[in-house]
Amino acid sequence: MAAACAAPPGVDTDSRLPPWIILDDEAYVEDRENATTTATRSFTTSSGLRVKVSFFAADPPRLSHFCLHYPGVNIKSDLRGRPCVLQTVDNLALISIASSCDSNPEYFFYRAAGRGRRPSIEPIPEIHSYLQWCLVVLSDNPTGRFVPLPKLLPAHQGDVNGELCPARPFRDVAIYADSLIKCVEEEPLARRTIHKIPRVTKRRIVPEKLPEDVSKTDELQDSDLMPDPVDVEEVDMEEEETYQYLGWRVIAWSRTLSSTCWRKECLIHVDDIVADNNPTHAALLGELGGSGAPSLTLKDLRISYPSLSIDDNNALYLTAKVKPSRDQEEMCVIKVDMGKKTLEEISPVLTERQRYRPNYISCALPKYLNTDSGN
Repeated sequence: MAAACAAPPGVDTDSRLPPWIILDDEAYVEDRENATTTATRSFTTSSGLRVKVSFFAADPPRLSHFCLHYPGVNIKSDLRGRPCVLQTVDNLALISIASSCDSNPEYFFYRAAGRGRRPSIEPIPEIHSYLQWCLVVLSDNPTGRFVPLPKLLPAHQGDVNGELCPARPFRDVAIYADSLIKCVEEEPLARRTIHKIPRVTKRRIVPEKLPEDVSKTDELQDSDLMPDPVDVEEVDMEEEETYQYLGWRVIAWSRTLSSTCWRKECLIHVDDIVADNNPTHAALLGELGGSGAPSLTLKDLRISYPSLSIDDNNALYLTAKVKPSRDQEEMCVIKVDMGKKTLEEISPVLTERQRYRPNYISCALPKYLNTDSGN
């Protein structure tokens, strides 16, 4: 898959940055600069690619984006897939790049230096085999520590196949002050029904008209020795599974870095969430459903990519759409207060990618970014 070359859609460029953002984890490959841009000479990959990185912030629940630029590089032939941010902690962002000549991705830290200094890029050792764990990065000493994540909920236990970050569509991890770590997972709920379905198959056979032992037979007719083939029907009962969608639920776990266990903070069913606390919610849900679902409710939505807020550890952002089809472009981001169990906000998603993959992470980088372009 070739890297995307489109510019980030609809991102503000003023100097005021929000304290935290919801970051689209896939890079736009575009030569765009601002005060967050690293110097081109600051990092060169092992395959010789020179890299510079820029971030473009927007107020949540709008998505923010980042750009990578490779001077003199053929994007389609020199890159294998899109560069992406895997995790952020404080002023650090862990970014992976896969060049076409390397078997494994290469990883580096983007470090926001603050006012008066340019951001920098710092390479780190190979960590590919550990990314099924939670990577905890210490901003004052970015050597990294790995913490095992909670066991997946039943609907997802067969989904993880060992690939890089396979649980991201339904799980998120955030790190807060005092080394507090929170893990949240959403799970679709469905009723499974098994039906017995008769399957009729036809096959042509040659019937056996003579007994197995012909020693007691006085004569053998030609028609019995060379019978005409006939068609027969066979009926087999096959099992067919159907699933009735029943909504979704969210579970949140928390621990400290020094702890040896995760503790359940909450388990919220969609029916527990109050959505009529704002009259605009029903109207926005109706717009998302269109003429086919004017009375859409939260329970009807297909939820994915949960994202914990860095600014408020009770706030949870979720991508929502009406149908599970990947081709449906109409989707929104909803904000849920897990403490109050209320729907707080609904925001449509705007994108210029040919096919939007709603993968995003919470990020506190703007607090550390230099917004003075004169420095």
